[in-house]
Amino acid sequence: MKKIFDEIKKEPFKYIFFIVGFLFILIFFLALLLTHGETLKNYIHAYPQDHFQDFFNSMNDTIGRHPYQNKVIYPPLCYVIYCIFLRFIPLNQLFNSNSMSLRLYQGPMFGFLIYFIITFLTFIYLMKKMKKGKELEKNLFLVLITFSLPFLFEFERANIIFISLLLLMFFFIFKDSKNKVLKELSLISLAASAAIKIYPAIFGLILLREKKYKEIFRVIIYGLILFFVPFLLFGGFGEVIQFYKNLINTTNKFSEEVFMHRLNFTAYTDFLTRTFSLENSIFPLIFKVLYIFVIFISCINSLVTKCDWKRVLLLTLLMIITPGISFTYTAIFLVIPIIMLLDDKNKKTKIDYVYLVLLILVMFPNPVAIFERGDVGHFIKNLSWNSIIMSTSIILMTFILNIDIIISTIKQNKNKKLIDK
Repeated sequence: MKKIFDEIKKEPFKYIFFIVGFLFILIFFLALLLTHGETLKNYIHAYPQDHFQDFFNSMNDTIGRHPYQNKVIYPPLCYVIYCIFLRFIPLNQLFNSNSMSLRLYQGPMFGFLIYFIITFLTFIYLMKKMKKGKELEKNLFLVLITFSLPFLFEFERANIIFISLLLLMFFFIFKDSKNKVLKELSLISLAASAAIKIYPAIFGLILLREKKYKEIFRVIIYGLILFFVPFLLFGGFGEVIQFYKNLINTTNKFSEEVFMHRLNFTAYTDFLTRTFSLENSIFPLIFKVLYIFVIFISCINSLVTKCDWKRVLLLTLLMIITPGISFTYTAIFLVIPIIMLLDDKNKKTKIDYVYLVLLILVMFPNPVAIFERGDVGHFIKNLSWNSIIMSTSIILMTFILNIDIIISTIKQNKNKKLIDK
């Protein structure tokens, strides 16, 4: 026991994350047991019969290879992946099913099982490759992250965003590799991650910060190929326009009608506007201007800061708050800057502990949310307490991080001038 306490004293920053994270997860599961699962809807998608539906809806949309006529919003590379898993389904089941009934057949469920096993084993490999430290620490971190709320939410939805994360992790692990093949594959992985979910393209700013202009050019070429060529399998390039229309229409629809589990800036400001009856005030305009300013200043600061984990954290936060549709599972991307922060050997400052607390509030099911009450309709039409806590933490972290980078940059420039004199 003494050895454990000595270890915690050496690295209190890291163990605060571990201990509080495990405590929140323990409370979450105890509440589930004590309420016969009633509190699950306080955190996870509220529809009780809609589990794994991002996978099965997309499988169903891929049947016939005309997904964009079904008003879908995924880029075509996603449907290439789903086409592979359609091969598990006998033809007599394939054309006589819908997304709900697909789960009743053995073939589709077996395909989903294989999909989950492959992606999760890949996640374990990449996590252990990326995380530094002893094997015990890596294993504890893996367990902690696997049971974090964004990942539990993602596993329940079975959204293809998980593959986008895996590709992005591969990019970060091998982007500076001396092995030319792995390095090139890392660039392809970044392009593929963006071709699946679009917004990971923002991490191209990391290559810009490192002045890797040739690599940026190759990523753009890979990205264009991976994004546009798959349209040939799903109706041709003419479907690009339909894809764009679907994306705009769905984004607008969700922005106006659905609030559940959204973490983006627009959902949060809409929540504030509704809560405090600000619809007819100047605040909606202020929020829009602030939204644009935050995007602009965050991009600039990501290029300015010399701290790698702050750069990656800022870009990740920007990726979460910017899209019109950004649900709880988008926070799975925070695992990358969290690893970088926990593995950073520099002495931690007071502001670093602020980031740590905010990241804990984002990543783990908040005990306060256990006490929220409401039916399915309540959780669909409103931001849950846990989503409000997560959104507030993400917005706060984005503002604090930008201010922190600006102040640090000014101090560094002053010190540099003094040294030059």
